[in-house]
Amino acid sequence: MQNLAFHPHLIFPAAIRYVDLGSDYLIADKATGAENVLRVKATTVSFTTATNLSLITKDGRFYNFDIVYNPTPIHLSFDISRLLLAQSPTDFHRTAQTDILFADTRSDSPAVINLMMQSIYKQQRRLLRHIGARNGTLQSELRGIYTHGSKLFFDVWLKNKSRVPFETDIVSFKIIDRATAGKSLSQEIPIEVLRVHQPMDIIKGKSKAHSIFMLE
Repeated sequence: MQNLAFHPHLIFPAAIRYVDLGSDYLIADKATGAENVLRVKATTVSFTTATNLSLITKDGRFYNFDIVYNPTPIHLSFDISRLLLAQSPTDFHRTAQTDILFADTRSDSPAVINLMMQSIYKQQRRLLRHIGARNGTLQSELRGIYTHGSKLFFDVWLKNKSRVPFETDIVSFKIIDRATAGKSLSQEIPIEVLRVHQPMDIIKGKSKAHSIFMLE
């Protein structure tokens, strides 16, 4: 007996940002608690016309799938990263991926930007010293500034010396014109953070963490 009980899952290497279903034959939503997992389901038994599914992930990749109905699927979970690495036409011949340009990365490929931010994060280099601040048991430090075209990448570290976890609220950047002699006011110009790699949401007690911030 044919039914609609099957829920195939597509696992992508990055969080899902946009989904377009080619027809009413399909419904899809992100799996609970997983931004990179898409759950797909047929709404009609044995639809005869092939349909398609298009998707954009946070790293700027565009994927397009041709979908046909199968009442007895062999697999219900598909790891897209593994299929891409296989590079086999028989395994993945119907999937295409293309770079998409997002507003926050301007003319640069999001995939390239992500690779750069990942590389800076993993290197953990200290290019700058003695640039930071301390407030009680919390210490902030800027360890490096990197450039790519008109973009700036800041490697910011936070160290929590207490035993209590610290939850960050807002991290902002400003250009401050310091008050000069005879002036009591200083001008602050906020700078928009375009992208963050490894946000520091919570810093555990007696630990440190860092994030890469992209500005322009």
